[in-house]
Amino acid sequence: MFYKLSLRNARRSFRDYAVYFLTLTLGICIFYVFNSIETQSLMMDISASQYEILKSLTRIMGYVSVFVSIILGFLILYANGFLIRRRKRELGIYRILGMDKGKISTLLVLETLAIGVVSLGIGLVLGIFMSQLLAVITAQLFEVRLKAFTFVFSPEAFGKSILYFGLIYLLVMAANVWTIGRYKLIDLVNAHRQNQELRLRSLPLCVVLFLLSLACLAAAYVLILRNGLLYLGWPFTLCILLGSLGTLLFFLSLSGFLLRVVQTNRRLYLTGLHMFVLRQLNHKINTNFVSMTMVCLMLLMAIGCLVSGVSINQVMSADLQALAPYDVTLICHSQDVLEEENHTLAQALQERGLTLEDYASAYTELRLYSTGLAIEQLLTAEGQAAPPVSGELDAVSLSDYNALRAMHGLEPLSLPENTYALSSNDGRLRDTLEGMLAAETPVRLYGRTLSVGPCREVLTLALFDSGNAENVCTLVLPDATLEALPVEEFYCRTLANVQLLQDDEAYEQAFLDAFYAIVRQEEDHQENPLYMSQNTGRDIRNANAGVKVTGSYLTIYLGVIFLITCAAVLALQQLSESADNTARYAILRRMGAEEGMIRRALFTQIALYFLLPLALAAVHSVVGVTVVADVVRNLGDLHIGQNVLVAAVILAVIYGAYFLATYGASLAMLRPRQQR
Repeated sequence: MFYKLSLRNARRSFRDYAVYFLTLTLGICIFYVFNSIETQSLMMDISASQYEILKSLTRIMGYVSVFVSIILGFLILYANGFLIRRRKRELGIYRILGMDKGKISTLLVLETLAIGVVSLGIGLVLGIFMSQLLAVITAQLFEVRLKAFTFVFSPEAFGKSILYFGLIYLLVMAANVWTIGRYKLIDLVNAHRQNQELRLRSLPLCVVLFLLSLACLAAAYVLILRNGLLYLGWPFTLCILLGSLGTLLFFLSLSGFLLRVVQTNRRLYLTGLHMFVLRQLNHKINTNFVSMTMVCLMLLMAIGCLVSGVSINQVMSADLQALAPYDVTLICHSQDVLEEENHTLAQALQERGLTLEDYASAYTELRLYSTGLAIEQLLTAEGQAAPPVSGELDAVSLSDYNALRAMHGLEPLSLPENTYALSSNDGRLRDTLEGMLAAETPVRLYGRTLSVGPCREVLTLALFDSGNAENVCTLVLPDATLEALPVEEFYCRTLANVQLLQDDEAYEQAFLDAFYAIVRQEEDHQENPLYMSQNTGRDIRNANAGVKVTGSYLTIYLGVIFLITCAAVLALQQLSESADNTARYAILRRMGAEEGMIRRALFTQIALYFLLPLALAAVHSVVGVTVVADVVRNLGDLHIGQNVLVAAVILAVIYGAYFLATYGASLAMLRPRQQR
């Protein structure tokens, strides 16, 4: 009989608090999916270096999952507290019927165990199936093909999910035992008659606190917009404190302030059940302003994480073929040695035992000069606005640049003496450079004035392999003009861009091994060593994919967890409110309120309760996303509007689903007993 009672209670809890179990199941599912990333490699045709990236990502996810499990643990404890408070009267009846605290605690332990086993089982099954879909997404992010479909299962993620959530359920069981032990019988029996006391009643005080909250938020916005996120000092700390305080004061003062404002419009206030809805909402905000503050701030973090995750994916998914179009770029930092030997880089390598023609289908060399002049000095010399980036101005000869264009099958450029063209693949500077060319702005370089040549477009051809747009700004100069400048003062690098005979990782590694042997040999050479390094397009693509996958998955993982937590807290609060208001809605029916009016009143109350923290979080996020966008733009071009739209869709789906589930469950609770 005792076990039958616990199972009956568990089934009833499943029916009445489906949102709670949905949260448990969804949390377990997401936990498993993001901890099974390494196993997904079985479905993908990836290289050894890409597999190492997945292993590293799995380790990072393991550390983050500890934090996620703490968040979910607090959420489950919070939700369980609501369920216990909801059942106080029921537990009091058990005491009256002779059941002692020990048996009641055992009953709750069995119920929690049943709920945990069911939610854990369903969540793991869903997670296993969802991980197959994530493998497809991971393959797209790595830009690799999938093998024949293989059903993957991660024992490590499976065991970790059982361990972490098992510990959480044990904590919940202990909390239930402790809670029951401290309740008195009279408190349990009379729980449905107890009302929470309003914390703030004075209208003048509400107005003062409301204005103070706006002042704190405005100050926080100004601080973060001025200082950004690149330098985290005392302004950032002060911004966080002011923003949190402003949010807290906003919800503390909102209830009384909002009610008084609506009461001034008698027609609106007295229409339908608006009076009832507003007073219910006023009471709920006033008594839960701390939790609403936390929900608002977590929604801000969720929105920020989602926008950042999508933005990182977009920025890092830029056309890498345009940034790293060559199989290998060899870089020689010892131009003086090449000049002393009167060799090109290819000749110097051949003399040391590596013939490029044995490995390369095509290659070309160019000398890249660093003039030592700041880009800001160049672009602001003629009254231009300050550029959005900084760096040194480089220069390359027209003949070297045309050789590079020929390698890509492009027509050569023509530049008269004392003219210039501009090369840059940094999108942040493109508008500034295009404005400079359109205005025919002259460039003053070491006492010589250079005018804009016939090429009036910014040249975007990659000068060498690079993971980021490292060609910030390079002057393309006629050979005679460059030779007339004090070249001996310039720092020069010679680069050889190589396309290998075979597009194969093993073949590329054989070429690099031969190159590394020369590098080691030169390092041991005491007199005039040839210092060299290399970039490979494959390594750049792999590194880019690793950053993209890691950044996107981590931020989206946290964003979804934060969003689920916020929605679940609001849903549970509203379900508890609906359960407590059953008698009030019954009175409305006896007073003649139609079912349609009651449904609209319930819908409005729940909608306002969900939308208020979301609205303030949206205002916060407008400022936050602006600052985050400035940081992400450092990686490349960014179309923030598209990313905000994607994040908004994710938020609408999850947040909207919880809202609809809450409304449906609340409506079922408030139906007359004979209609249930």
